[in-house]
Amino acid sequence: MRKSMVKKSRSNKTLREIMKIYGFGLFFTIVVIIVAYQFVEPAPPKTLTIATASSDGAYFSFANEYKKYFTKEEIELKVLETSGSVENLQLLKDRKVEVAFLQGGVGDAQQFPDAVGLASLYEEPLIIFVRKGVQISTLADFAGKKIAAGEEGSGTRKIVQQLLDDNELGDSDGITLVPLGGKAGASELLAGNIDALFMVIRADAEIVQELFLIPSRGIVQGRTR
Repeated sequence: MRKSMVKKSRSNKTLREIMKIYGFGLFFTIVVIIVAYQFVEPAPPKTLTIATASSDGAYFSFANEYKKYFTKEEIELKVLETSGSVENLQLLKDRKVEVAFLQGGVGDAQQFPDAVGLASLYEEPLIIFVRKGVQISTLADFAGKKIAAGEEGSGTRKIVQQLLDDNELGDSDGITLVPLGGKAGASELLAGNIDALFMVIRADAEIVQELFLIPSRGIVQGRTR
């Protein structure tokens, strides 16, 4: 009976010693993990979606170039074709995409506090092509004209609308805004179905160079930020 009690006492003493030695270490390890979790950045996502514009535009082309670089880093970049900058901004706001190309001047930072600009890529002038025989000196001369001003949701459409509003021009002046841009708008201009084509685009873009090289068309240039 005495031997059994001694053996049990030694067992309890050993357990207490183990807890004293390792218990503090376990507690300390848990504290370190919790503190480290507060400062360690989460792992980068394996899939991202970028909003561009129409498939014949520069944004779409650039996005596909980025896709190649992301693939090398084992990240899938999904390229989303959209109508343009205004739609892209809304997609960012709704958290339906992680990244988007945006035309300068289309958004108000106060309305989209969660959007963060990463870089400025290049300048995009506002270029206006007019049909031969159409005399344009000021914006007021577009009264009664049919203008291709980009699709609804595009940055070009927003800029054109701002210009018309600032000059108090609208439907009452007989101005018709046609939801076309890029190659589709250029085709309509060359066919004589519209009077002017507005494009916010790089000056060295292929479609711009093609139109510049057609001597039978009059050209008016403008610039926007």
